Amino acid sequence: MNGISVVIYGFNEAENFSRVILEAHDQLKLIIDNHQLILVDDGSNDHTIQVFQASQVQYPGLKIIRHKTKQGIGVCLKDGFCAADFDYVTFLPADGQIDPADLKRCYQAIQDADVVTTYYSTTNFPILRRVLSKSVRLLVLILFGPFPRIEGSYMFRRELLKTISLNCDSFAVNFEFIIK
Repeated sequence: MNGISVVIYGFNEAENFSRVILEAHDQLKLIIDNHQLILVDDGSNDHTIQVFQASQVQYPGLKIIRHKTKQGIGVCLKDGFCAADFDYVTFLPADGQIDPADLKRCYQAIQDADVVTTYYSTTNFPILRRVLSKSVRLLVLILFGPFPRIEGSYMFRRELLKTISLNCDSFAVNFEFIIK
């Protein structure tokens, strides 16, 4: 079905989920009529469930996935991807690291591709995070050759999930997806 499914995931991000849900919903309304938000709580022990319940009232059709214990980013993404109903799928972390305004650029670009990747053009991350990111990029380059940067989000055609199996449960699922 033509539309966009957005997985928003997090662990103990009750303070941020509401804002990201609102911003994503507002951006999606500008892009396309058919859209859905899939919220994935990765075993939070804060008041994330109350935020989800309030959001369900405000945004009918919202899907909620709750893990009883922390499973990791990879499991959150895989569960969210499997719950997606629309042709195009993407994700946003609930901590707000990725700007929901990227959804429009991704949707425009995906019309001519199967996968569209994004990356942070500017970051205020601590030095350790920047060093780790550059190290991962170097490792991927060594192992797989030139590779698209995927430090941000990506959007893909849901039909791709029929042709690949994602096994990784960590953040590395993002690399696994692009490689496969």
